[in-house]
Amino acid sequence: MPSSPPSQEHSVSAFVVPVEVMPRHVHVSPRHYVALFGVPAEMDETARTLSQRGQFVSNRTVEVIGSTGSLVTMRVLGPCRQDTQVELSLTDAAAIGLAPPVRLSGDMARSPGCVLRGPAGEVRLRRGVIVPAPHVHMNERDARRMGVGQGQRVRAVLADMRASVPVLAFVRVHPTFRLALHLTTDHAAEAWATTGDQAQIFVSKMPSTTRLK
Repeated sequence: MPSSPPSQEHSVSAFVVPVEVMPRHVHVSPRHYVALFGVPAEMDETARTLSQRGQFVSNRTVEVIGSTGSLVTMRVLGPCRQDTQVELSLTDAAAIGLAPPVRLSGDMARSPGCVLRGPAGEVRLRRGVIVPAPHVHMNERDARRMGVGQGQRVRAVLADMRASVPVLAFVRVHPTFRLALHLTTDHAAEAWATTGDQAQIFVSKMPSTTRLK
Protein backbone atom coordinates (compact mmCIF):
# COMPACT_ATOMS: atom_id res chain seq x y z
CA MET A 1 0.00 0.00 0.00
CA PRO A 2 1.39 3.47 -0.86
CA SER A 3 2.27 5.64 2.10
CA SER A 4 1.05 9.23 2.35
CA PRO A 5 3.49 11.54 4.16
CA PRO A 6 1.94 14.71 5.53
CA SER A 7 1.96 17.85 3.38
CA GLN A 8 0.91 21.40 4.11
CA GLU A 9 0.11 22.18 0.46
CA HIS A 10 -1.41 19.16 -1.23
CA SER A 11 -1.65 15.39 -0.90
CA VAL A 12 1.43 13.37 -1.82
CA SER A 13 1.75 9.59 -2.25
CA ALA A 14 4.97 7.56 -2.29
CA PHE A 15 5.80 4.53 -4.43
CA VAL A 16 8.97 2.42 -4.47
CA VAL A 17 10.81 1.95 -7.78
CA PRO A 18 14.22 0.43 -8.64
CA VAL A 19 17.13 2.70 -9.58
CA GLU A 20 19.20 2.21 -12.73
CA VAL A 21 22.31 4.33 -13.29
CA MET A 22 22.90 4.78 -17.02
CA PRO A 23 26.52 5.31 -18.11
CA ARG A 24 27.28 7.52 -21.10
CA HIS A 25 26.16 5.99 -24.39
CA VAL A 26 25.23 6.64 -28.02
CA HIS A 27 22.08 5.90 -30.02
CA VAL A 28 22.86 5.62 -33.74
CA SER A 29 20.67 5.95 -36.83
CA PRO A 30 20.85 3.16 -39.47
CA ARG A 31 22.67 5.47 -41.93
CA HIS A 32 25.26 6.54 -39.39
CA TYR A 33 25.71 2.96 -38.22
CA VAL A 34 26.89 1.95 -41.69
CA ALA A 35 29.17 5.01 -41.89
CA LEU A 36 30.77 4.20 -38.54
CA PHE A 37 31.02 0.42 -38.73
CA GLY A 38 30.85 -0.44 -42.43
CA VAL A 39 28.04 -2.98 -42.02
CA PRO A 40 24.26 -2.75 -41.60
CA ALA A 41 22.86 -2.51 -38.08
CA GLU A 42 21.22 -5.91 -38.58
CA MET A 43 24.68 -7.43 -38.19
CA ASP A 44 25.09 -5.93 -34.73
CA GLU A 45 25.93 -8.27 -31.86
CA THR A 46 24.29 -7.91 -28.47
CA ALA A 47 26.63 -7.75 -25.48
CA ARG A 48 23.71 -7.91 -23.06
CA THR A 49 20.07 -6.94 -22.87
CA LEU A 50 18.77 -3.97 -20.89
CA SER A 51 15.83 -3.91 -18.51
CA GLN A 52 13.65 -2.03 -21.01
CA ARG A 53 12.10 -4.52 -23.42
CA GLY A 54 13.79 -4.71 -26.83
CA GLN A 55 16.76 -2.54 -25.84
CA PHE A 56 20.31 -3.84 -25.61
CA VAL A 57 23.97 -2.96 -25.15
CA SER A 58 25.86 -3.46 -28.40
CA ASN A 59 29.36 -4.85 -28.73
CA ARG A 60 30.11 -1.77 -30.85
CA THR A 61 31.83 1.32 -29.44
CA VAL A 62 32.66 4.74 -30.88
CA GLU A 63 34.95 7.61 -29.96
CA VAL A 64 33.09 10.84 -29.14
CA ILE A 65 35.17 13.90 -30.01
CA GLY A 66 34.42 17.36 -28.62
CA SER A 67 36.23 20.67 -28.92
CA THR A 68 38.88 19.91 -26.30
CA GLY A 69 39.12 16.14 -26.07
CA SER A 70 37.46 12.81 -26.69
CA LEU A 71 35.81 9.92 -24.91
CA VAL A 72 36.95 6.58 -26.27
CA THR A 73 35.10 3.26 -26.26
CA MET A 74 31.70 4.86 -25.74
CA ARG A 75 29.09 2.12 -25.95
CA VAL A 76 26.37 2.01 -28.61
CA LEU A 77 22.88 1.04 -27.45
CA GLY A 78 20.41 -0.66 -29.75
CA PRO A 79 18.25 -0.90 -31.63
CA CYS A 80 18.95 1.95 -34.05
CA ARG A 81 16.93 5.13 -33.75
CA GLN A 82 15.74 7.57 -36.38
CA ASP A 83 18.27 10.19 -35.24
CA THR A 84 21.72 9.74 -33.75
CA GLN A 85 21.97 10.99 -30.16
CA VAL A 86 24.81 11.14 -27.63
CA GLU A 87 23.89 10.97 -23.94
CA LEU A 88 26.51 12.18 -21.45
CA SER A 89 26.74 13.37 -17.89
CA LEU A 90 27.70 17.00 -17.35
CA THR A 91 31.10 15.84 -16.09
CA ASP A 92 31.73 13.79 -19.25
CA ALA A 93 30.64 16.68 -21.47
CA ALA A 94 32.84 19.25 -19.70
CA ALA A 95 35.85 16.96 -20.08
CA ILE A 96 35.64 17.23 -23.88
CA GLY A 97 34.59 20.87 -24.11
CA LEU A 98 30.85 20.49 -24.61
CA ALA A 99 27.96 22.20 -22.79
CA PRO A 100 24.84 20.20 -23.65
CA PRO A 101 21.38 20.96 -22.28
CA VAL A 102 19.57 18.70 -19.82
CA ARG A 103 16.81 17.14 -21.91
CA LEU A 104 14.54 14.17 -22.23
CA SER A 105 15.77 11.68 -24.80
CA GLY A 106 14.78 12.69 -28.31
CA ASP A 107 14.66 16.43 -27.59
CA MET A 108 17.77 17.66 -29.40
CA ALA A 109 16.70 21.19 -30.37
CA ARG A 110 19.55 23.71 -29.91
CA SER A 111 21.89 20.98 -28.63
CA PRO A 112 25.58 20.92 -29.61
CA GLY A 113 27.10 18.48 -32.03
CA CYS A 114 30.29 16.45 -32.00
CA VAL A 115 32.28 14.01 -34.09
CA LEU A 116 31.77 10.27 -33.80
CA ARG A 117 34.64 8.04 -34.92
CA GLY A 118 34.20 4.36 -35.61
CA PRO A 119 36.39 1.68 -37.20
CA ALA A 120 34.99 2.41 -40.68
CA GLY A 121 34.72 6.20 -40.64
CA GLU A 122 33.56 9.39 -38.97
CA VAL A 123 30.21 11.13 -38.58
CA ARG A 124 29.93 14.86 -37.85
CA LEU A 125 26.80 15.71 -35.88
CA ARG A 126 25.45 19.26 -36.10
CA ARG A 127 23.34 18.55 -33.01
CA GLY A 128 22.44 15.61 -30.79
CA VAL A 129 24.53 15.80 -27.61
CA ILE A 130 22.38 15.99 -24.45
CA VAL A 131 22.50 15.30 -20.74
CA PRO A 132 19.51 13.02 -20.15
CA ALA A 133 17.16 14.40 -17.51
CA PRO A 134 16.29 12.04 -14.64
CA HIS A 135 13.19 10.12 -15.65
CA VAL A 136 10.98 7.27 -14.52
CA HIS A 137 10.08 4.60 -17.05
CA MET A 138 6.69 2.97 -16.50
CA ASN A 139 3.91 1.28 -18.42
CA GLU A 140 0.32 2.46 -18.54
CA ARG A 141 -0.76 0.21 -15.67
CA ASP A 142 1.91 1.66 -13.37
CA ALA A 143 0.97 5.17 -14.45
CA ARG A 144 -2.67 4.57 -13.53
CA ARG A 145 -1.66 3.02 -10.20
CA MET A 146 0.44 6.06 -9.31
CA GLY A 147 -1.96 8.57 -10.78
CA VAL A 148 0.63 10.18 -13.06
CA GLY A 149 0.85 11.01 -16.75
CA GLN A 150 3.41 11.44 -19.49
CA GLY A 151 5.71 14.38 -18.80
CA GLN A 152 4.65 14.90 -15.19
CA ARG A 153 7.50 15.62 -12.80
CA VAL A 154 7.89 13.71 -9.53
CA ARG A 155 10.36 13.80 -6.63
CA ALA A 156 12.60 10.84 -5.84
CA VAL A 157 14.78 10.00 -2.84
CA LEU A 158 16.57 6.80 -1.87
CA ALA A 159 14.21 4.62 0.11
CA ASP A 160 16.77 3.96 2.88
CA MET A 161 18.27 7.49 2.90
CA ARG A 162 15.45 9.93 3.42
CA ALA A 163 18.02 12.68 4.00
CA SER A 164 19.58 12.16 0.55
CA VAL A 165 19.39 14.88 -2.10
CA PRO A 166 15.98 14.73 -3.83
CA VAL A 167 15.97 14.14 -7.58
CA LEU A 168 13.29 15.69 -9.77
CA ALA A 169 12.36 13.17 -12.45
CA PHE A 170 10.05 13.23 -15.45
CA VAL A 171 7.52 10.46 -16.06
CA ARG A 172 7.84 8.54 -19.33
CA VAL A 173 5.00 6.17 -20.17
CA HIS A 174 5.05 3.44 -22.85
CA PRO A 175 3.37 0.02 -23.05
CA THR A 176 6.74 -1.78 -23.16
CA PHE A 177 8.44 0.13 -20.36
CA ARG A 178 9.51 -1.56 -17.15
CA LEU A 179 9.35 0.47 -13.94
CA ALA A 180 12.72 2.11 -13.23
CA LEU A 181 14.24 5.44 -12.26
CA HIS A 182 17.04 6.29 -14.72
CA LEU A 183 19.86 8.58 -13.59
CA THR A 184 23.13 9.74 -15.11
CA THR A 185 26.28 9.03 -13.15
CA ASP A 186 26.32 12.67 -11.96
CA HIS A 187 22.69 12.63 -10.79
CA ALA A 188 23.29 9.30 -9.07
CA ALA A 189 26.38 10.62 -7.28
CA GLU A 190 24.45 13.61 -5.94
CA ALA A 191 21.81 11.27 -4.52
CA TRP A 192 24.31 8.59 -3.40
CA ALA A 193 22.47 6.10 -5.59
CA THR A 194 23.66 2.99 -7.40
CA THR A 195 21.96 0.51 -9.71
CA GLY A 196 19.85 -1.86 -7.65
CA ASP A 197 18.91 0.69 -5.01
CA GLN A 198 15.28 1.42 -4.27
CA ALA A 199 13.93 4.94 -4.59
CA GLN A 200 10.72 6.40 -3.27
CA ILE A 201 8.81 8.38 -5.86
CA PHE A 202 6.65 11.09 -4.32
CA VAL A 203 3.68 11.93 -6.51
CA SER A 204 1.88 15.21 -6.05
CA LYS A 205 -1.79 15.28 -6.96
CA MET A 206 -1.11 18.69 -8.51
CA PRO A 207 0.48 17.88 -11.91
CA SER A 208 3.64 19.79 -12.80
CA THR A 209 3.86 21.77 -16.00
CA THR A 210 7.55 22.60 -15.63
CA ARG A 211 9.47 22.41 -18.91
CA LEU A 212 13.14 21.72 -19.45
CA LYS A 213 15.15 24.65 -20.74
